[in-house]
Amino acid sequence: TYILGPFSGHAPCGRDRLEEHLGRQPGAPARVAVTPELALQVWDVLAGPLYGLEPRGLGPRRRRPARCHYRIGWMRDRLCFIGVSTSGSSIMGLFPRWAELLGLNAEVTGRDVPLGAPPERFRDVVEEIASTPRVRGALVTTHKVDIFEHAHDLFAEVDPFARLCGEVSCISKRDGALVAHAKDPITAGRTLEEMIRRDHWERTRGHAACLGAGGAGIAIVLHLLGLEVPPERIVLTDVDERRMAAAKRAHAGASSRSEVDHRLVSRP
Repeated sequence: TYILGPFSGHAPCGRDRLEEHLGRQPGAPARVAVTPELALQVWDVLAGPLYGLEPRGLGPRRRRPARCHYRIGWMRDRLCFIGVSTSGSSIMGLFPRWAELLGLNAEVTGRDVPLGAPPERFRDVVEEIASTPRVRGALVTTHKVDIFEHAHDLFAEVDPFARLCGEVSCISKRDGALVAHAKDPITAGRTLEEMIRRDHWERTRGHAACLGAGGAGIAIVLHLLGLEVPPERIVLTDVDERRMAAAKRAHAGASSRSEVDHRLVSRP
């Protein structure tokens, strides 16, 4: 485990900052303990899109200047967190540490939208992000599908995973225009790669069962379908007919040798 500590206020920023410091132990007291690979993945998956960069290996990258500086008193950039009860989320404590680690002069602000809110509430949130220069993007949790369904026309660009999943989990800005991302298939895949050997399905000819057809369930199945050697059979269950219908639409667009059994059940 590599220990990453606080850095000075005048230092390289973003992924360049991480790459420069991953090879040595900072002398300051440690604040965050992560592996070097995980630190870079945090940048690629979360912070990168907010600053106009695509994850490495998934398309061309647009680079920011190699170094940036910040001073106390400058106006901070903002990441909007769209959820139901955002104040109690762990992201409120994690984001300041990530910002320090990545050299970002930024803060996270919550935007609570109740479950079952009317479509105009979701459009208002997206339009506010678009019209506020200090807001560089947004993290979306509970309302991923609602944002896509009710506000997809407000985005200048929708990435392939967002179209496939029918959801928006991350909003960024590129040259002032809004971009919709769905990051769950990427993060779910990386998590599974840490838990399961790459040759597991080929070696065991095993089947997979996924309980729940929400955003995470859709993403996990999409990742499995995209493997060179996927499970022979995947069973996805849910009690909600609407969620299951959305999962079927998403998985219908994925080409794979694996059989997917979308099974609606009567109880958890």
